[in-house]
Amino acid sequence: MANLNSYLSDILSPAAALIAAVVAYVAVYRNSQPQIVVYYEPSSRQQSIINLVIENVGTGSAFDISFSSPIPVGFFGIEASNGSGKYIPASGIPSLAPGQRLVFCGGQYAGLLKELGEKGLRLDISYHFNPPLWRKKNATDTCVISVWHLQGMPTLKSMEEAVVNAIDGRNASTVVDIRSALQGIENHLAKMTGSTDEGSERDSE
Repeated sequence: MANLNSYLSDILSPAAALIAAVVAYVAVYRNSQPQIVVYYEPSSRQQSIINLVIENVGTGSAFDISFSSPIPVGFFGIEASNGSGKYIPASGIPSLAPGQRLVFCGGQYAGLLKELGEKGLRLDISYHFNPPLWRKKNATDTCVISVWHLQGMPTLKSMEEAVVNAIDGRNASTVVDIRSALQGIENHLAKMTGSTDEGSERDSE
């Protein structure tokens, strides 16, 4: 019996240590793994503008990032495409740190929709990263970039832009209306003051 216990101890102890080491390595590996996503989103600062975002949502740095297709940016047109635009090249970008995001002016709805189509563009994103105990590992993430789901979605101007536009009078706003109303009151008071002065002069004569 003692021999059996000793035998089991000799077998199970190294096995348990090996399993613990594997679990620890997997945890560290996952913490070093990047994940790259590409998507379009409405701009929070400019009305009708759609931004393109390239973001590393993983926990490790990605290097030598490339795309299976060039990515459309700068394609403008709200009701119909105006034919403008360019592309982020498939050769991509050198690196993205964890949590880092690059934001490009994608354009406007109709311009981008003409380029991407209703089904969007399937995009394979290839890169490499450096996990523990490995020199380099290649990986590929896949996503579909589209603007079809943004149809009819309002885009809002930032508070700063709205205030500046209101003060400059570039758009109809409550501030402009108030300014006009105050100007009208001022003119009315000026007329009343003038009438009162004329009446006082007549009484003195």
